[in-house]
Amino acid sequence: MPTMGELKTAAHLEEIIALSQTQPVLVFKHSRTCPISQNAYAQVKRAQERGLLTLPVFCLVVQDARSIANEVARRWGIRHESPQVLLVYRDKVVYHASHWGIQPAEIQKQAERVNDHPPARTDENPHVQP
Repeated sequence: MPTMGELKTAAHLEEIIALSQTQPVLVFKHSRTCPISQNAYAQVKRAQERGLLTLPVFCLVVQDARSIANEVARRWGIRHESPQVLLVYRDKVVYHASHWGIQPAEIQKQAERVNDHPPARTDENPHVQP
């Protein structure tokens, strides 16, 4: 059963990006003070425990790593929200959702879609390594 990893540093973000070169990964931006975020976190964690969400998940607690949350928004061009999930493959966000739109079944469906039909590598995204 996969566990939820932590995303706290720029070095860890780079490791996650490297992992995304071979498989989809999920970045979960979480606020400990937001009830909606608490609910979304519990749903994702429960889905992992039940084997319904099988991809690697990394939790970025915005109160602990504000600079990393800002870097994630800047790097991938997705406005920061929390809670927010970013499905990343080959250093591209291929799906994202926030607040009540965070649904583990949809995340898993999108991850499987990427696995079945990976996007072509292009020079459009300067972060993708050939």
